Amino acid sequence: MLLVTGANGKVGSRVIAALAAKGFKIKAMDIDPRVERYKEEIGAETFVGDASSAKAMKEAMKGCDQVFYIPPLFSYQETKIAQIAIDAAVEAGVRQFVMLSVINPQMNTMPHHTMKLNAESHLIYQGLVHKFSYTIIQPAYYHHNLVVSRLMEKGKYYHYTAPNIKMAYLSCDDIAEVLAKILSEDSHNFAIYPLCGSDYLTPPEAMELFTKISGKEIALTYVTKENLEENITKYVGNDSYAKETMIRMHDTYAKYGFPGNKNVLEWLLGRPATTLESYFRKELEKEGYAVKG
Repeated sequence: MLLVTGANGKVGSRVIAALAAKGFKIKAMDIDPRVERYKEEIGAETFVGDASSAKAMKEAMKGCDQVFYIPPLFSYQETKIAQIAIDAAVEAGVRQFVMLSVINPQMNTMPHHTMKLNAESHLIYQGLVHKFSYTIIQPAYYHHNLVVSRLMEKGKYYHYTAPNIKMAYLSCDDIAEVLAKILSEDSHNFAIYPLCGSDYLTPPEAMELFTKISGKEIALTYVTKENLEENITKYVGNDSYAKETMIRMHDTYAKYGFPGNKNVLEWLLGRPATTLESYFRKELEKEGYAVKG
């Protein structure tokens, strides 16, 4: 059985649906009780618990021989929570641990990247000491961060990356396909896979593509650091670590963007990566909108 943490999140929900369709037996874990929905939706086992609790993680691991670990978003305990999950997996005799990290974790201008890099380090050492299989997936900027229904309803796109700076994009469907491959084969032990699609675009280029497909004109607004600081509680509440991380992520994206290379992903998939255009088309059709071209 496969334990998936962070099951209620955007990545977790997409990956769980795809893996269930491929026949994987899943135990979905989240602190949010809404995780119980997976019992009816896909016949999964569920576990409501706090991943920062060693006791809860040990209980969640029972009966599982594989783990897909999805970290919490903007948590000052992110490294510690990962360590708890890894140590619980070792104690439970889990045979395979797959960690979702981030592409370019070495970009230490962003606190959550450093947290993930430290988590990766703990996994590597524990894997080597206890001789259990691990794989690290490092994703680029997700397609689903561009919410198609919102773009169509509002006709606006607020972006933190400077207009001339590019971002590397990645499909969550491709992550699920790669994950299924990793979990089904024995050749991915000790592997670290940076995953990125073929699109490397500025915000105006991404929205120009969207307009070409949807016919909807999108007004772009660059969110400056000053604007973000004034409104940051709307995004992350009053958590001081989350605020600092959001601001430093803004600064990094604004100056450097978020680079990546498609080669590893396409080698794993055995096909071209899913494009941002394909994502837009699929989401528009799902939402009932006309697609051009």
